[in-house]
Amino acid sequence: GGGRGGDGVVPIMFAASVIAVFLISAALSRIFLHPIRVFHSGVEMISDQDYGVRLEMETGDEFENLSEAFNEMSQGLLERERIQRFVPSEVMDIIKSDGTGDLHPGGERVQAAILFSDIRSFTTITEQHPASDVVEMLNSYFTEMEPGILDHGGTIDKYIGDAIHAVFYQKENFPSPSLRACFAGLEMRRRLRELNLVREKSGKFQVENGIGIDFGFVVSGKVGSRNGRLAFTAIGEAVNDASRLEAESKSGRYSKIMVSESVAREIASHVVLEPSGILGSESEKEGIPFHEVRGLHPPKTVHP
Repeated sequence: GGGRGGDGVVPIMFAASVIAVFLISAALSRIFLHPIRVFHSGVEMISDQDYGVRLEMETGDEFENLSEAFNEMSQGLLERERIQRFVPSEVMDIIKSDGTGDLHPGGERVQAAILFSDIRSFTTITEQHPASDVVEMLNSYFTEMEPGILDHGGTIDKYIGDAIHAVFYQKENFPSPSLRACFAGLEMRRRLRELNLVREKSGKFQVENGIGIDFGFVVSGKVGSRNGRLAFTAIGEAVNDASRLEAESKSGRYSKIMVSESVAREIASHVVLEPSGILGSESEKEGIPFHEVRGLHPPKTVHP
């Protein structure tokens, strides 16, 4: 009789053990799997560039410490994304590719096309309209102008008040810098016409601009304090001449895009040009001719 009683205890103990294991597994699942799922969800959001996501985890253990570290990393990524909007893409590429960590001033002499654009009578605009209207105009204006430059492989070197300084470097498998700068200028003028139509329908004041383009050697690189702030920019006579050509665009009769002789030679087979005058130059005693872009050459008709 005693043996049968002992035999009955074994299944009960086994069942109790199974139940205990199940309960322990469930408890461990709540303790570990839920935080892991939360972290996995956070990582997926970061991978989708949803920066700034925060994990709310009050477990009082290492998982809470990890969530705080994750939140600090997420906030750092959000701040970096915001900063990138103030930095040209070429600068970010240099920083990412510079394995030496060399962030000291330095540069190289390269050939590039320089596009300089300015809003006409901007001082008068600021005097005649409320500051909020001026800022709203600038934001919508730059929003329209930027794609016209970037879509043709240009780099916005900087905004100078209401002016845009853009650089078109030599790139493999891309048209010449001068031609890309010219196409960008035409695109900017087209976008400005469309912007003015929208502004007119809304009863807002109109905006006019001019564009100057030059091609030549510039010093391109990191300029600034050795231990302080740096700027990646292009400097040289081509930059100065592009600015001066933009000033000449005030007298333009067609596109208000003025190009130097060096640019004209590169784009003449694609663009109709109008001789417009002589641009005085410190390096040229007699000055250099410049031209206004009238438009693209019409496509050639092929006869059978």
